[in-house]
Amino acid sequence: MDFAISYFTGLLLMVCSIFLTDVYATGTGTVLDPFQQYVKRGHESVLQCSIENARLIWYKNGIEGWSVIANQYVTINDTKYKTSANPNTGLYYRLHVVNTQPVDEGIYRCIEGITDEYFLQLTLYEEPLRLNIQNASTDNKLTGTEGNDLIIECIAVGGIPAPSLSLIVLGTMVQTNVQNVQYFVQKISRIYDQTNISCEANSDALDTKMTTTAQIYLNCRYNNCP
Repeated sequence: MDFAISYFTGLLLMVCSIFLTDVYATGTGTVLDPFQQYVKRGHESVLQCSIENARLIWYKNGIEGWSVIANQYVTINDTKYKTSANPNTGLYYRLHVVNTQPVDEGIYRCIEGITDEYFLQLTLYEEPLRLNIQNASTDNKLTGTEGNDLIIECIAVGGIPAPSLSLIVLGTMVQTNVQNVQYFVQKISRIYDQTNISCEANSDALDTKMTTTAQIYLNCRYNNCP
């Protein structure tokens, strides 16, 4: 019995670990899969290398290929870049990009020696342009028929990274997803008629959550509406 419990627990932990890795993966730092880092426009971005070295060199990939932007504490532009060292070891491992702008987006590489290198991609946050509740009219009414199935769907237009969406129906959060969220109501009943549905977007690009609402209107199926 103890062996069976231990085996099941180990299997469960392995499955959970795989799931979390897939969900929260942000890049492995290789040239084909650079670590993804986001920053708000005008803010300082701190790129952290996986390597610590007294002679760490930072490069940025541009139109003409890779160019050196920092070598130890010396940078090509002291108003744009600076480096910092690990206070415990005194070894360099961070590049600071000051007042980050669109021109600063791209792939950065830190390198020590010939083979040890780490890649990061710097991207500016972008707020979603808007939230759309699909099939809602211009006056924000979502029409269905009592007794029929109804799909409630919300889509975020734009946004980097993709925002997390939540659907609230009858005052309860019923579904969450990224960029696009759906909720299926089977054989919708009269209690949904003239009730509000809300879609909320959350993202590090937003200072406050973005929200849109619509109201459900149900047609009578058997002409017995009150």
